[in-house]
Amino acid sequence: MLKIVRFVILTSAALMTLCALSCSHTAETAALYIDNNKFGEYMRCAASRSFSDGEYGHDILPATCTEGERCSKCGEIFTPPLGHEIVEADCTSPQHCDRCGETFGEALGHEITPLTCTEDSRCTRCGMIFEIAPGHDLTEADCENPSCCKRCGDIIAPALGHDYTEADCTHASYCRRCRAVGESALGHDFAMTEVDDASCTSDGTEVYTCSRCDYSFTLPIMSEGHDYSGGDICPVCGMTRTFIAADVLYQGEEYPNGCESVTAVMALRHIGVNISAGSFIEKFLDKASKPDYDAKKPTAQSPYDYYIGDPTSDDGYYCFAPVVVKAVNKLSSAHAEFINTMTLEQLCKKYVKNGTPVVIWATKSMNTLKMSQASWYLKKSGKKYQLIANLHCMLLTGWDDDYFYFNDPLTGTVFYDRTASESAFKSLNSQAVVITAVKKTLD
Repeated sequence: MLKIVRFVILTSAALMTLCALSCSHTAETAALYIDNNKFGEYMRCAASRSFSDGEYGHDILPATCTEGERCSKCGEIFTPPLGHEIVEADCTSPQHCDRCGETFGEALGHEITPLTCTEDSRCTRCGMIFEIAPGHDLTEADCENPSCCKRCGDIIAPALGHDYTEADCTHASYCRRCRAVGESALGHDFAMTEVDDASCTSDGTEVYTCSRCDYSFTLPIMSEGHDYSGGDICPVCGMTRTFIAADVLYQGEEYPNGCESVTAVMALRHIGVNISAGSFIEKFLDKASKPDYDAKKPTAQSPYDYYIGDPTSDDGYYCFAPVVVKAVNKLSSAHAEFINTMTLEQLCKKYVKNGTPVVIWATKSMNTLKMSQASWYLKKSGKKYQLIANLHCMLLTGWDDDYFYFNDPLTGTVFYDRTASESAFKSLNSQAVVITAVKKTLD
């Protein structure tokens, strides 16, 4: 009751004054409230004052980004809106207000650079790294190829280049690292540095030495024997020879294995018997078939009795002195004698010195006797006979102190060392045939 009394005794002027002091209402507003019987509502507007019907004054709402400070009861605005405090959009957040959180648009998203060997994959705006640069995957530099990255192809180091050795006479230049060949071998630069001239009886030598590496080799200077081109006295050394200038006949392709027959014909012609090798072989030479090597036990005649095979054939064999003696003695104008007890020197002194050449059996080039693998069984004796591989028949035509001279049906006029000739002649059992002319008697 006391509070009510207080209301009563307060004048309207006092109330308006109280309201004006307590809030922002003017006296006119207060009067309006009173005139409209809103006294209670008016009274509630008094800030910090308590009346019988409750607490009064503005209910202030703080200012926001979009609204100013205002009274929640009466709606009065006291300040303008604060406005948004904009935070710009970035890669992961859209543009937004830092106060109220309101967003505007969308996040920008990352702007990612590609990954390379040396640069990370990262966002150009925010710098975030998404993948670490792996570094170069390098090849190894060699002589011709640089060191480069297998992924990006960047050249990191240049090619090493070849590290060549020096070429010499026998070795090419090559790279010490990769063994590639550079300069070719130079080859030797030879010049003759020594010479030992040949004589009539001995070979000489020539020494050649390389100017770069001192390697040397020796070449023989073959002795040409005595020079009897102007007669039987050598002008070089004064040696005298005894020599018969008998005509040379050649086997050629016509008589590839007919050395015995061609040599016998040379001797016959020398004494004036006009006969050809072909006629001698066909009409006078006894021939027998070669052995049948397909047979279990191949057999054939003896070369002491027959020529084995065909002298005009590439696969003919040979015959020995008795067969030639028999053939020559079929001629009425010549006589042949078989000799196997004399040396070549003795034959020369007895026959060649007196102008009679001698048919002899030896080996080709007076080399060591060689036996063939072929063999057969002799029909008369049943004994096994081994074929000779290098038998040869020639005409002995002269000698001097160093050599014997021959008409060779394969190569022409030749001379061979006396010792070698005697050895080869002896290895064929010293077989020789002397052919002389038969003098016709008047009846």
